[in-house]
Amino acid sequence: MRPIQLFEVVFPESEYDKVLSILQPYNWRKKDAPILAGLRRLFGAKPIKKGVPPDPNFYRDFVEVAGIGVKKDKWIGDVEQL
Repeated sequence: MRPIQLFEVVFPESEYDKVLSILQPYNWRKKDAPILAGLRRLFGAKPIKKGVPPDPNFYRDFVEVAGIGVKKDKWIGDVEQL
């Protein structure tokens, strides 16, 4: 038995492609697509952009990253809402 863990990755919007090239969050199988869609709706996220080539300087052979979605920060005036 292995745990499934959820992590939130926070990064500046200008680094979106760089983060995708490092994490490569595209390892979902087709049969997992309904789970992904349900989690995305639950968290209020948008789909992750596809087609970003992997960064050859990063190696993550022993970790599977499955991206759920992307969600922008919410602001009211100058105050970020957590």
